[in-house]
Amino acid sequence: DYSFKMNRKEKRAALKSALTSKVQDSRLIVVDELKFDEIKTKNFVNVMNNLKVGKGLVVIAENDANVVMSARNAADVDTTLVSTINVYDIMRNILSWFIRRQTSLRSRKRWRRCSRARR
Repeated sequence: DYSFKMNRKEKRAALKSALTSKVQDSRLIVVDELKFDEIKTKNFVNVMNNLKVGKGLVVIAENDANVVMSARNAADVDTTLVSTINVYDIMRNILSWFIRRQTSLRSRKRWRRCSRARR
């Protein structure tokens, strides 16, 4: 067994470092809200085209079935929850985009810190 335990502070530091590198490279998009009335991949692809995004990681706060199922068939798009996000997913995808309105108050503080670092 070659597994090892990583401390919580180390995990947080790695996540912050990965997000900071995405912000510095302008590879992080924050979307205010993403809602679909019905499950249609076509609607999700239209949103991607409007944002000029080809592929990437979509991070949502709540398990919104319409968003997840609409993004499921889109090419080169991964979806994950804020609670299950990890450094590997962030670094593996070229572009990451987050849905701001769905995030909790705790993660909104992170946005403020990231936006300050960007200035």
